Amino acid sequence: ETLGPRIITEGTCSMCSGALTEDVVVACAQPSVVAKYQRYALRHYVESQERLVYCPDPACRRILKDPEVLTECQCVCGRQFCGACGAAPHAPLGCEEADSWVNMRTSQTEVASVNFLMQNYKR
Repeated sequence: ETLGPRIITEGTCSMCSGALTEDVVVACAQPSVVAKYQRYALRHYVESQERLVYCPDPACRRILKDPEVLTECQCVCGRQFCGACGAAPHAPLGCEEADSWVNMRTSQTEVASVNFLMQNYKR
């Protein structure tokens, strides 16, 4: 009854090495195991498709089609994100440029904070 990514990718029963299909799981397993199998199978399918992606909001988990053609996507849950990288919308910057800018901004903010503290709160 242990189900995991190995079963989905290999598609075989761990006990008999026979083909493991949803029909076999439904016929042989408890409902909780069937539900777990179906979640793994769906996740594996979505992750193997270039044109499908989960909404990046962990509370939503809807599946969106063709998000990479848009740099500014919005799921029906209201979450806005870049369809190519999943980060917050960053047009007109490309994904790599936006990532570099965020990293630079973060490091500059940290340096500015340290400088401010050193100048204003001396021992």
